[in-house]
Amino acid sequence: RIATKTETQAALDLFIEVVGDIPLRSIGYEQTRKFKDVLCKLPPHRSSSKKYKGKTAVELAEMQHAKTLAPKTVNKTLAFVSGLFNWAVKNGYTDKNYASGLQLPIATAAHEERAVWTGDDLKLVFSPDIYPINDDRPYRFWITPIALYSGLRSEEICQLHLADIRQEDGV
Repeated sequence: RIATKTETQAALDLFIEVVGDIPLRSIGYEQTRKFKDVLCKLPPHRSSSKKYKGKTAVELAEMQHAKTLAPKTVNKTLAFVSGLFNWAVKNGYTDKNYASGLQLPIATAAHEERAVWTGDDLKLVFSPDIYPINDDRPYRFWITPIALYSGLRSEEICQLHLADIRQEDGV
């Protein structure tokens, strides 16, 4: 994915900006902790905001901000850097992944963030008054039941072809 490549490049560029353009073998816990500390103090949208233009990440981290990067964003950036270290260890450029285990704890688990649908909720969604049985685009009818019974995302369902669906052992 292009977005992932762009995000990875931005994360690694930020890492180099904070710790310096030095060989990986000379980077240890001190530099990776510094990177995490700076990352936790950065404001969101720093690269697109005019008020932060011309300031380095370290300078921005020294400033007070009403809002800083979300823990999920910090963890995602740290994961990209950890991926670099994993590659570097496998290829002999360093002896250890010094970015491993630096992620911030997230207050709530993913399953707690989403409300669970009750049986009554599902009956309401699939009631003939609401569910589009007589829609002028009949293919749309199948998206919701396939999602309900398979757990697929709508994007995955919409990419299905009739040849992708088969019956196995009566199912």
